[in-house]
Amino acid sequence: MKNLILFTLTSFLILGCSSQDDSKKIITNTELINSVWRQETEVGEPPICYIELKKDGVVGYQEEEANNFDYSEDDSWSVINNTLTIVWTNGYTIDEFPLKNSKTMKLIGTQNIIKDKATKGKAKAVMYRLR
Repeated sequence: MKNLILFTLTSFLILGCSSQDDSKKIITNTELINSVWRQETEVGEPPICYIELKKDGVVGYQEEEANNFDYSEDDSWSVINNTLTIVWTNGYTIDEFPLKNSKTMKLIGTQNIIKDKATKGKAKAVMYRLR
């Protein structure tokens, strides 16, 4: 009986620790490849768009629907230090989203408008994972 209690307690502690370790896991690009997102921004033009994160840091973009994406060499994405960063038009706008885990369905971050003096600044951005 004593061994059973000890085994149960040990199992509980090990499982509890492993779930804490998952929240501190380093997220990499490979965990987000081929994911599709709906992005909403406070000042973006358009305020809603669809994004596909492809291999090798390629970003697909579409204003109307979540398919038939357009791709440009000027747009890229990466994950560094558990932050998803999307760079639009060689740095015209940079979107940053902290990641808690790779399976998250909603990201809240910022859109940093860098190169347009009229609208320069930061705005809230939200992304919802569609697939």
